[in-house]
Amino acid sequence: VVFESVPLGAVSWHFDWRAPWSGNLGYRLNLDGQGTQLGGRVAIGHGGRLVIHDLVGRVPLQRLDHWLPLPPDSVAGLLQLDLTSLVVTNGLPQTAVGNVTLNSASLNWPQAAVLGSYQMQLKTGQGITGDIRDTSGPLALQAQAILQTDGQYHVNGVLSARDTGSAAAHLLTYLGSPGPDGKYPFDFAGRL
Repeated sequence: VVFESVPLGAVSWHFDWRAPWSGNLGYRLNLDGQGTQLGGRVAIGHGGRLVIHDLVGRVPLQRLDHWLPLPPDSVAGLLQLDLTSLVVTNGLPQTAVGNVTLNSASLNWPQAAVLGSYQMQLKTGQGITGDIRDTSGPLALQAQAILQTDGQYHVNGVLSARDTGSAAAHLLTYLGSPGPDGKYPFDFAGRL
């Protein structure tokens, strides 16, 4: 499979016999290539609605270079997905439940720095909410991301360095001045 001129890997599939019982046409898909392994049940519903169940796998962060707003080979790490369900309509996620984990992240640009590991727990309410926290590394992170069904998103939280002399701590200075508690608040919004 090639998407936007980026080879993603080989896809194997077979018919999902459970899908017709829900009024959908469904398949069990597996994607494997260049360190990427993804598998899950995919159903195509009414109006092009895409329903994905049991999406599990891993993607090296370098495989996403094409879509990141950084020079090539700027980041490294392993993105792991464990989603119970994901519903996409007209190219926009509508619901999501599960976990996304980033392990052993590091930055090579604008300077080399170990960033650590992070986890985002996804749940659906009014839009999709992701509670984000660090699991290990030089940075402490607590944040929340909200994605509305119309594609509007809002991310806010605080970052702080566990070791003020680390390269990761130096990167935080790009966020401006810390608050009185030594934490760097951030808040941004936009539309997918």
